[in-house]
Amino acid sequence: MKNRLFLSILGVFAFWGCKEALKVSDSSVFLVETPAIGCNISNAITGNHSLDAFLDYFCNFNSQTSENEVVACIDSLKTFQGKGYQIIGQLIVKRLNEGDAIYQNRGPLEIVRLRGYLLASLGRLGTPKEAIPYLITELKHNHRQHPYLAAAAARAAGGLSEFQHLLVPDLVKFLNASVVNDVVDLDHYNSWPPQKPTSIKEEVLKTLIRFEEKGKAAIPDLLRAINSASIPNSVYNRNGHLAKLAEQAISSIDPQMVFCNQSNGLEKTIKSDVVFVEKWPNPQERSLPKIFDLMMENHFGEKFMLKEFYGKPIILTFFYSRCDNRNKCSMTISKLAHLQAELEKAGLKQQSSILALSLEPAYDTPQRMKSFAEVRGVKLDQQVQVVKVADRKNQQKLVNALGISVSYNEGQVAMHGIELLLLDKNGKYVRKYTNTHWRVGMVIEDLKRLLDEDGL
Repeated sequence: MKNRLFLSILGVFAFWGCKEALKVSDSSVFLVETPAIGCNISNAITGNHSLDAFLDYFCNFNSQTSENEVVACIDSLKTFQGKGYQIIGQLIVKRLNEGDAIYQNRGPLEIVRLRGYLLASLGRLGTPKEAIPYLITELKHNHRQHPYLAAAAARAAGGLSEFQHLLVPDLVKFLNASVVNDVVDLDHYNSWPPQKPTSIKEEVLKTLIRFEEKGKAAIPDLLRAINSASIPNSVYNRNGHLAKLAEQAISSIDPQMVFCNQSNGLEKTIKSDVVFVEKWPNPQERSLPKIFDLMMENHFGEKFMLKEFYGKPIILTFFYSRCDNRNKCSMTISKLAHLQAELEKAGLKQQSSILALSLEPAYDTPQRMKSFAEVRGVKLDQQVQVVKVADRKNQQKLVNALGISVSYNEGQVAMHGIELLLLDKNGKYVRKYTNTHWRVGMVIEDLKRLLDEDGL
């Protein structure tokens, strides 16, 4: 079955599935048709029996697979390079989803190690464009807590063969003097001290070299980095190694440019404003998630079934109150408060329901949910509620039905993505905004479109 998804530069971007035919529909919107790819490769012949065996092995990994097994398989897959082996990258991308079975029941640090190693492998194997949402997530939202993931994402970005310019804004920020240049090893798993040390800034610079002319927007930042103390001499930057890489990046991006240590007059040409969404389905194409018979509990302590919200569109997002990444749950709920205010201005407050669902129902009491939302500006009422499953045994059913990108370890969230869902008046799935924060204006325009289609 084919998914039709839309990509709009500096606006709406969509990536889902694998091998594609790209068609230009106008100057800023691209229509991408992609057949979904599964992990059953019994009929996917690469022409290499050894590779087929490794891919089949890789596809069957789950929460019971040991770290060592996963790493050994990744190392084996990295030895297969060349035309016809693009399926390796596609299958690795499938395993980057935060809710993938490979991450379940593992501790957060183990997940970081595995995820980073998967990302770094793409830099060698070639990175499919479907990986872009995950790269942006790691570069934009996780870099302060996990520099290993950010460095791995920067290396993976270097494996892209198209749309490289979308990553430039989130890459160049690491050249800023305020960014700590943490040292990591992306070539040896869980290695300390690093056998082959690298750093986030080194990986960014090497990736910009690979971008060539598609990294043009990075030139002002590269010049500023060379002229400032943002890439100082250090034990991992002997003899100005990073400054030399920055000069090499400039030469690679613009071979005609004369390096002159001057950045005045140069401005960035793009901004980091990327949102990923799925294609807008016709009413007859919409599916009904099997969740509306689930008993829920809201911030008032009241219990109800989700189907009680039938009758008008529903906006769903996800959070948990002890999330320690301020760029994820905290920002999500703050953004929800902004959406609520803008809906009220647009006269749409009474024409939709907004629900923020807890990812940790065992921990998030009604009072915790209420406090988390209100301190971030959400005005809770019957139209806007924070909720959780009343029986935590049903949490996995909710996660599976909605396709939420989250993995758990002993009942606690180990890793999660950023998502917002739009459902129609019948509770049917319309659109998902995924992996980076949605635009409030975009959600409101989509809601208006849905209200018009549903005659509300």
